Amino acid sequence: MKKETKIGIFIIVISVLFFWGFNFLKGRDIFHRKTDLIAIYNEINGLTPSSPVYLNGIKIGQVNDIYFCPDGSGKIVVEFFIQSNIKIPVDSRVTIFNADIMGTKALDIKKGVSNVYAKDNDTIESRLQESIQ
Repeated sequence: MKKETKIGIFIIVISVLFFWGFNFLKGRDIFHRKTDLIAIYNEINGLTPSSPVYLNGIKIGQVNDIYFCPDGSGKIVVEFFIQSNIKIPVDSRVTIFNADIMGTKALDIKKGVSNVYAKDNDTIESRLQESIQ
């Protein structure tokens, strides 16, 4: 093989490993399928991207992105993903809660009873956990 070919293959391999490692460190698994969902809040009280998403105490996903609603209403859009093998009814609720004693925020999904399941990019009803204060 020519020297240029070896260098090209080396650069491609390094690029793939860098992409995989970067996503691994962010807590994302690039080899598993996922379902993206959306929740809209008036306030998020410290929720951050890469915060975990729980269902019955088991981590099933994480927050992808947080941004202001483009319509100028001041509401906050939280995009998160869950494992695609987990079906969430459309009448479920997503609550921001304190995940630990230090005040770290996370999302908790309370499943609804509907026989219709949320699809990719559906909006789920949102709630805030009531404060002890």
